[in-house]
Amino acid sequence: MRTIPRYACRMNAITGCLTVLIALAGPAVIAGETVMVTVRGFEESNQIGDPPLGDAQADDEVTLTLFLDTDVFLDSVNFPVRGYVIDEASYTLQLGAVSIGLQDPFPAAETPYFVIRNDDPAVDGFFTGSNIDGFPNGVPLDQVGIFGNFRDNFSVT
Repeated sequence: MRTIPRYACRMNAITGCLTVLIALAGPAVIAGETVMVTVRGFEESNQIGDPPLGDAQADDEVTLTLFLDTDVFLDSVNFPVRGYVIDEASYTLQLGAVSIGLQDPFPAAETPYFVIRNDDPAVDGFFTGSNIDGFPNGVPLDQVGIFGNFRDNFSVT
């Protein structure tokens, strides 16, 4: 895996406002290459009561890390977006001392994507989700809440 230029922007997520550093950008990406995507920031607040997510504190450092293969993607037929399949085992959300991954086992009817938007319709950005054609719907985490698994849902435009 090579180091690729990073781009930063601000975003809101279930865990607060994060600064995004992404390695999947620029002409340096070679087909079939494994790419690491890293999202970094700080926890703004936390209203989740139960651990492990409930143990995260305001001002904790937050790091989301995931890997994807640049050859494993799905292009939307409806929008100018491309969804890269996230390597499920690589997905780690670290909030201070708290670490959590994707729902295990991952729902059989879903695929976790890291989606890049290009002029959709006049916006560039990216999001995580299990649907490349809909509003960013996040990916299920390995903690159940009242309404099912919590979802890490972020988008940057």
